[in-house]
Amino acid sequence: MRVINLIKSEFIKNYSIKRFICIIIILLISSLFLVNSTNKLLDNKNTSKNTLQVSIDSFSSSIAEFENKKSHTIDEEYNYYLNKKYVSYAEEIKDNTYDRKDFKYILLTEELLPLVMKNYLIDNNEKYLSNNCNQDIFDEHYSNNVFENKNTYINELCKYPINELNDIYKFNVNEISELENLLKENKYYLYLEHEIEVNRIDNNKMVQLLISKKVESNYDYLALNYQQYNILEAISKSEIETKQEFEEMLKNYPHQSYSIFFNHNSKLKQDATIYRDILIYSTENEIKANIHYNTNDSITEDIQYQNTKLKVDYILHLSIIVCLLISIMNGGIISNEHNRGTIKKIITAPVRRWKILLSKFIYLVLDAYIIWFIGLIILSVVAGLKYGFTDLFTPQLIYKGGKVIEVNYYLYLLKDMLIASISIICFLSIMFFISAISLNTSLTVGISTFLSITSLSIWLINIVNTFKYIVYTPLWYLDYCFIKTNSGYYINSLDQINYNKNLGLLITLIIAIVFYIATNVVYSIRDIKNK
Repeated sequence: MRVINLIKSEFIKNYSIKRFICIIIILLISSLFLVNSTNKLLDNKNTSKNTLQVSIDSFSSSIAEFENKKSHTIDEEYNYYLNKKYVSYAEEIKDNTYDRKDFKYILLTEELLPLVMKNYLIDNNEKYLSNNCNQDIFDEHYSNNVFENKNTYINELCKYPINELNDIYKFNVNEISELENLLKENKYYLYLEHEIEVNRIDNNKMVQLLISKKVESNYDYLALNYQQYNILEAISKSEIETKQEFEEMLKNYPHQSYSIFFNHNSKLKQDATIYRDILIYSTENEIKANIHYNTNDSITEDIQYQNTKLKVDYILHLSIIVCLLISIMNGGIISNEHNRGTIKKIITAPVRRWKILLSKFIYLVLDAYIIWFIGLIILSVVAGLKYGFTDLFTPQLIYKGGKVIEVNYYLYLLKDMLIASISIICFLSIMFFISAISLNTSLTVGISTFLSITSLSIWLINIVNTFKYIVYTPLWYLDYCFIKTNSGYYINSLDQINYNKNLGLLITLIIAIVFYIATNVVYSIRDIKNK
């Protein structure tokens, strides 16, 4: 009961309206920064005017230039026809095509235009085929770019006699008509059905889910799940380089360890399998998945989708702000008592010193949790206002026991915050120790502020592999969000070391206990009467 009363008195002494307002303002600014500066995903997705319109204008200029010339080569005539076809089709789809990765653009450039141009070559057999079929003009590799494949098409068509070319022409006409209808329909699931029919994609579970749900846009989050799934599927089935291959690949980097490389890439494959299953569950049950990808996952921003929970997850980044606020506002939690002379009154009361220290330390921990919880509320509101609150009321999808399950999002997040708070408590114990030993508020605030700010860029040290054992110090975990969300920078730095997160957290907890005990031991024998 005595300790509880002492904790209450700490809150009464330290909390005020002014302090509370300052905390709110700082957390609000920090939340706005996190929401607006972290990876924007589809926030800045290009519009059709910024993509197709540029190429339409360019090809239209080439068309006008051709028409103003009096004589033309057969190559110029081929390009003129191709440009006209491209412009006519592109004009039809530009208003509902987001960028060059849109299925309509892919359908146009990789399937429709190649067939159109092959028929053009057959139509003009004497110009393009008869004169070239007796010589090998294949001088370029095949690509998906219709503008680079004229000679490839000629070589391909030269393999057939005239009567078979007529059959190919008729077949292409039917295919062209079907593809033109697909462009007009503008339905992603119809496009997928076509792709399965012509064996361009695998008829897997994800594809069938999109077709059964009649997903119309390939920028629907369900369709983006499928695109992410394809990359993760490739990673999960990829082969890790052998030791010999690895040594050849990195012969200029002798400090690299194959065992670390192997373990790291095995983890990537394992994560890819887990994420893949989460995406299937997300698609089946139409629940957005908030998976944090890093550069090693090869998931590009243009096939990710925004989820409000992705932003709120960055509450773990606010641990640094919490430490800074505690440092500045409570760095003198012990030294101030000595400076004001109030410590003598406390000591002369019938209260043991360890109870005084315990109450002050519990206050620091509770204060940290209160500030962090306020930050969670503010960050949720800021992210919700920008991206919508609906996602925050959907379950968190996690992989456990070999299957995907749904859990309450905020309970899941609070669990992560509890784990991340181990490093905060360790930080507080160090600050507490400095304050008790030095009895100097400025020194305590300076050192603790320096430690918290340093933790923001601690991963830079390991990128150059300078102090690799720093992963077993509390500094490595103060910004736990880097570890939890698998930041690309962080993962790249971890490639250099044999890193064990659980062991590191255990060491951090032990350090916290050691510093707290040391504070009690040293402070209990201090002569306070003369202070």
